[in-house]
Amino acid sequence: MTLSSAIDGEISNKEMQFIQTCINNLPIFKTYNSEDLEKTLSMFFELLSGDNDPETIIELIDQALDKKNKYIAYALSVEIMMVEENFTNEKLRLLELLEKNFEINDLESASIKYTIKTKYSD
Repeated sequence: MTLSSAIDGEISNKEMQFIQTCINNLPIFKTYNSEDLEKTLSMFFELLSGDNDPETIIELIDQALDKKNKYIAYALSVEIMMVEENFTNEKLRLLELLEKNFEINDLESASIKYTIKTKYSD
């Protein structure tokens, strides 16, 4: 989720509010706090500004998460993009890399995207 918002070099206020809401309300983040968020954001910006490409960063994330948490990470990545309907080329490429590395098939990806799109539709 934080990588999806940071991949294009900036995190908007809406994206930051969404991240904070997730951390405050989702069970997966029950042990996470604001200080952890600051560290995570700093780490992603540092990794992105260095010689690391997104594929390397995703491989690190892939190694750190179990299958269930990979689905959650993917869904939150899609959702943070829907917050502002900000689908830059970098962000769309990131989703492709997440799908590949997290072994999320086309049907799973489509259903996650459809569910989140429906959540944000008028």
